[in-house]
Parts: sequence; C-alpha cells; structure tokens
Amino acid sequence: MRFHGYFKEHVSESRLENHRVRKLTIFYYLEDKSIMITEPKQVNAGVPQGAFLKRQCVIKPDGTPFTPDDFNIGEDTGIYGRQIRIYGIDEYTRKYYEVS
Repeated sequence: MRFHGYFKEHVSESRLENHRVRKLTIFYYLEDKSIMITEPKQVNAGVPQGAFLKRQCVIKPDGTPFTPDDFNIGEDTGIYGRQIRIYGIDEYTRKYYEVS
C-alpha cells in the first residue's frame, strides 16, 4: 500500500522561512505490517533526502503495530515523533479500502 504525506519542519537557521514542508511516500506492507518512508529527491534542496525510514515494523505508543486503518486521508499519523499528514493514496490502496 502506498500513501502520500507531508510534515512541517521548523527552520531556525533562515530568516526567509519559519518552516519547511517535506513531502513523503509511505509504503505499508500487509504481509508483515512493516513501514518504509521515503522522501522524493529534489535537485539543490540543501537537505538530506531519500530513505527517511528503512523498512521495519513500527510500534504505536499503545504498544501495537500500525495497521492500514491508522492511515486516513486528511488525518495526522504520528511516527517516531513526527506528525505526518496523509493527503493521498495510490489506486491499489484505494481499491483495498473499497473492498474492506
């Protein structure tokens, strides 16, 4: 399953901007409930990009692993201290939710 999200990062070293929006692609693997998060590379962005979180099982604060129900469009999902807003899904994921 593939979700599109973003988070706002506070910028203290620039007088031109207060925060920066960083877009992410979240991959959720149904077979082992693992998550991988990548950030699309942008030329001359000046910040590290690529693998944001390598594929692993991520546990929520309540001690349970994430499930597909934890990723809803328009809602924030907290992963390792970052509040990621989900804004889109791919066609396969959309069909999965329609069948479920």
